Amino acid sequence: SSLTPVPILRYSLWMRVTGSRYLVGRVSAVVHQLAQVDDESVAGTHHSV
Repeated sequence: SSLTPVPILRYSLWMRVTGSRYLVGRVSAVVHQLAQVDDESVAGTHHSV
């Protein structure tokens, strides 16, 4: 039979979900970091003026 066992299907689905979650987490972390740097640079320019 050419049917794929259920555990493999579950595993691939789980990998896809956790993979996308990991990617979303990484992207949000980078965006948060960039936003922090942006705020710091803006505050720095305001202080120097």
